[in-house]
Amino acid sequence: MPFHIREPSEILFDEFYRLCEGSHVRDNHEIHSACLMAFSSMIYQTCVVKYHNTWNDAKENAICTPTMAAKYFNYLVPQYERNLEEKERTMYIKVAGNFGLKEALPFLEKYAEDKMDQFPVHIRMISIWVLEKAALYNPDKVRDIVLPIYRNWTESHEIRLAAFTILMRTSPDMALLKSIAAELVTTEPNTQVISYVWSTFKHMAELDYPCYFEIARHLEYVMPIIEGHERLKDLEEWPYSKKIINGGYEPEFDYGGYSVFSYIMANDSYMPRSMYIKMNDYMNNFNYDTFSASFDGWGLEPILDKMFGPKVKGDISPGRSLWNFFGRRRSTRDIAVHKEVKEIDQNLHIETRNHPKPYAALRVTAFNNELINLNFDEEMFDTIMTSGENRPMSILRKIVGDIKDFQVRSFMMDGDMSMFLPTEIGLPFYLERKQPMFMYYKNKEMKFDVKGNEADGTIDEITTKINGHFMFDHHTIETASILVPFEKISVGVGYDSRIAMSIPIDIDAGMNMVDRKFRMKTHPQSPHEIFHYDFKPFSFIESFENALPVIHEETKVDIFMEEDLHMFEREHFHDMFGMGIKMSGHFLETPDFWGTWKKFWYSNDFRQKLYYVTENPMWHPRKMSMMMSPANRDITNEIELNMGWSWLMPETRGNKIYTSKHSAQIGDESFSIRDEARSYTSVIDLEMILRGQKERKIVSEMAYTRTRDLMTHHLNFFYDRTPFTMGETDNMKICFHGSMKFPPVEYDKFTETDIPIDGTVGTNFLLNFGKDCKTDHKISMKGIFEHTEEQKHMIETREMEEPIGRFMKNPLRPLWRECMRHRRNEIGWNIHCDEYYFMASQLNRFSADIEYENLSKEFMWYMMNMRRYMRHMYFPWLADIEDMDIMNPEGKMHMIANVSTWEPVMDVRLMLTKENIHYKQAPVPMWFIPPRTYAFFEYTNLEEISSMYRHRVCDVQGPSIRTFDDVFFMLPDTNCFKVLAKDCSPNEHFMIMGATTRNPMYSKALRMFMDTFKIEMMPITDDGTPIVRVNGKKVPVTPEEPFRQFVNTGVRDIEVFNIMMYGSKPIYKIISDVFGIRIAYDGKGIYIQVAPMYRGKVCGLCGDYNLNKFREFMGPDMCLHYNSTSFGNSYVVPSGECTAPEYRSPCTYPIGDTCTLMRTKTMEIGEGRNRQICFSIRPLPKCAESCIETRMMTTDMGFHCLPAKDSTTKDLLGQAAIRPLTMFRRKRQDREMTIQHPESCYRP
Repeated sequence: MPFHIREPSEILFDEFYRLCEGSHVRDNHEIHSACLMAFSSMIYQTCVVKYHNTWNDAKENAICTPTMAAKYFNYLVPQYERNLEEKERTMYIKVAGNFGLKEALPFLEKYAEDKMDQFPVHIRMISIWVLEKAALYNPDKVRDIVLPIYRNWTESHEIRLAAFTILMRTSPDMALLKSIAAELVTTEPNTQVISYVWSTFKHMAELDYPCYFEIARHLEYVMPIIEGHERLKDLEEWPYSKKIINGGYEPEFDYGGYSVFSYIMANDSYMPRSMYIKMNDYMNNFNYDTFSASFDGWGLEPILDKMFGPKVKGDISPGRSLWNFFGRRRSTRDIAVHKEVKEIDQNLHIETRNHPKPYAALRVTAFNNELINLNFDEEMFDTIMTSGENRPMSILRKIVGDIKDFQVRSFMMDGDMSMFLPTEIGLPFYLERKQPMFMYYKNKEMKFDVKGNEADGTIDEITTKINGHFMFDHHTIETASILVPFEKISVGVGYDSRIAMSIPIDIDAGMNMVDRKFRMKTHPQSPHEIFHYDFKPFSFIESFENALPVIHEETKVDIFMEEDLHMFEREHFHDMFGMGIKMSGHFLETPDFWGTWKKFWYSNDFRQKLYYVTENPMWHPRKMSMMMSPANRDITNEIELNMGWSWLMPETRGNKIYTSKHSAQIGDESFSIRDEARSYTSVIDLEMILRGQKERKIVSEMAYTRTRDLMTHHLNFFYDRTPFTMGETDNMKICFHGSMKFPPVEYDKFTETDIPIDGTVGTNFLLNFGKDCKTDHKISMKGIFEHTEEQKHMIETREMEEPIGRFMKNPLRPLWRECMRHRRNEIGWNIHCDEYYFMASQLNRFSADIEYENLSKEFMWYMMNMRRYMRHMYFPWLADIEDMDIMNPEGKMHMIANVSTWEPVMDVRLMLTKENIHYKQAPVPMWFIPPRTYAFFEYTNLEEISSMYRHRVCDVQGPSIRTFDDVFFMLPDTNCFKVLAKDCSPNEHFMIMGATTRNPMYSKALRMFMDTFKIEMMPITDDGTPIVRVNGKKVPVTPEEPFRQFVNTGVRDIEVFNIMMYGSKPIYKIISDVFGIRIAYDGKGIYIQVAPMYRGKVCGLCGDYNLNKFREFMGPDMCLHYNSTSFGNSYVVPSGECTAPEYRSPCTYPIGDTCTLMRTKTMEIGEGRNRQICFSIRPLPKCAESCIETRMMTTDMGFHCLPAKDSTTKDLLGQAAIRPLTMFRRKRQDREMTIQHPESCYRP
């Protein structure tokens, strides 16, 4: 309704409000909520936005003012004082924010600050988000609300980042932005906040969008404060909260736009807490919030665990892996927890990390008006969370059925504007714009059916059939004219633009979960116009004497004559597919049209091209029609698509070896699939059939095979197409085989003094295509990746002091030096060794020999154009060197590429038949990623493409531990077992423990509980080698034969975990894909990886894995420790076989009884009039009376200084002796000093 009110008035507003408060509306919460949101949107657009956008002289005659708008909000004030239910409270909070008035801020502030801790966190989050509208016209008042929330470190990062987002909408000045930036790199204690604020600043500083011009200029001076800072290292990974803004502006035509994508990661989940996407457009000095969508979710972990968590009961797919988020999963059944684990939980007082009540909200808006607002509370989620019933089947059964004829129509006035403006010549200027939009869908038939097993709730097959028609029509008429009063005529120009789509839908599809097949059938309708676009500029002269509605049809004249237009009519794909697209229309062809158009297309970014095409700023006449039409012969009237997929694994295949069903058609052993009993093979086959007067058929198959250790990979592809066109007589076939082989890791060569860096990666492919896969076109390649001479030199000189060049230092030297230093301190495989091995293992040289036979002239023409395109994309400015008249062997090509270690550039050399080509310092394409021989921690080269494949490692070596979030501290000095990592969610899937042994060669012992299994790896004597026990029994593990533990799910046997052994040292690995756990154990260290699903749910000395390293020391009882000693002792498991340190939780001390006090450190500097008292920005530990320190530590601390003679300073100095002064966290840092303080204190 807010879209279609032409002339709002106070009477209309009163009637609208009475409508919303009528009993027939109030009795239905959804209708009542929609009515109030529409009412508040109408008030905001009319009484707030239009009023503020009106010139000062005209504001006196405004139809509605903010004062009048406040009257309608005051009608709702009594509702905010009632004791509301949660869904009603949420509704009224959103309505208050939708008004965008300063009068609503006190009510929203109460919920946003929540000083009495009365409301759920999601209510606070909503109350902050809805401040966005008020921030535009009341920035100071909104800033006073959100800035203290953002700077309150005790708040969760979700709340703080919501407050920061609104803060940036208040146009903060440069001083505030600099203050935030300085805090970011000095005192900010939350990594998620650092990542989000930094990404926001970085992207905003790059914008040239008019609405952000001022803040972007401010940020140009702010960014040098934070750019390149150590705190921002490695924050590009996706698990860190981010805000990404991309925008552009074309000053020549005064249009532009920007898009925003942001997400705030949850503190206790691997899923985002909040996601937001927005598209904004700016045209002719008008700003449009075109589209936005947001999603917030709280307490959804139990639901996601049921869908995606570890399971060992029921119909579980054998290939199910928790590392693969989208693997097939079933409903949760009972997970047994070992009795010993429960005793440890009781002894250590480990509290379960429970989640808040489930709540989710989805909101979609268009042009600042809410279109979709869905809220899911605990009651709605209860259906999914309740166990003991076949929920997936029962939920799908509810939507099974057959829907017959129905239709949906929607009409909207997207824009309706008319404006009179005075001019210097005394004649009024009139601007008018109308944009009606129409959408229509007619359904003839819609069916949905589910087949499955009612006993266990599994789904076997899903089928659907849809037959309908969708139409969309968007019409724009805009005119600009000068009125001549004495002649009573108007003279002007305008344009008439129309975009229409008409899409018939006829789909019959089904998916068989048992046979792993998908099918779809459709019948194309032709002839049928599916798209129409027309843009007509015109001029007109008309009379307004009779005051009738404006009609231009009789008087308008096209600006361009018909002979100026270039007509076109083309057909595509008719001969190939038996149907095709017929395109017709016209455009204005200037003398240099094609040259100008190509230059524009290649020299402008995507946003510039999009706006130029959609807005047509030059008002060039355009017309294009796309019609689906049948061919002249061999017409197609039915399309069928079939797809199948399968997986073969060593655990399930038995002795089955996969053989392609197309082997007989290929007839060449070179293309046989390299499958064997120990391989993992994935196969996808696709079939497309076009039926009608002639049957056309395409068959393809792709098979990927790898070994368990990821060292050998094979890819096979087969394609067979029957003759499609009239000129074709033979089938078109493509056969491809490619492989890549990595060198095996020789663990025995990794000694205390050496880390070998050698090995090469071999790759090759064979491609045959044409009428068969034997005698027609053929291309083959044999390539190798290896170290460049530059890399070999750096590895050889890693221990030398002198630089390798005049201005270059060896980047491997500091890593190698630190690696050796830590090894001497009993940390064998430390982070520096790992980084050295990772960096040095990259192979930057690629050389390949390519041979080809029987290539046609047509194919060579395509390759020549591809070469030109590649040169344009990657080597446009390079002066390449070509040696002509070279007589290299026929049918062969040699290529060498060397990638630089220092910059993303490479040297390329091509040796063709008659020429040699050299490219110097060409930019490295994004798709070219040199491989690495690094093979630790289940590394794959996919990690170079996306951070989703990178998983954190917690390692325990010597006397120290490094957590998942990269915090390093010393282990408790005890021989007792310590809890390293435990699933502290209500599911309690696993517990991993470690201890110190008396064996000098194998100083670590590992104990692990998972499902019903207890796994131990430890030496049983002081001079023996480690053994492996499962549930107390020794199990055999050899390099040739790993140990595999299977369980029966009630349907089939699946592998719960396997234990592998490498080298003679030995090195053991425990891998559980079902539970998402990987552990490596070499007797001297324990290395742990857990799946992203456990993020924020684990506890133990490895931390909580929430990616916030500044809040790592959370004890088993949810008590925050201020030092590593106390934190380490909290996870020591006492027993009669060891000596446990004395420990008492800091949270159990009565007030005044604690030894370690947190106090603000004070320092006196200067003399006389310049004497100052400096207060530390953060509190530091201090020992209470009769307590002594465990050890002293040194810290670089920032101080804020005040005049010593000031009375306020004297008062603060007295308070600093009895309490921490948290207000200094928000103050600027005046000095930085090195301070000694106790790590912790105890009472002797």
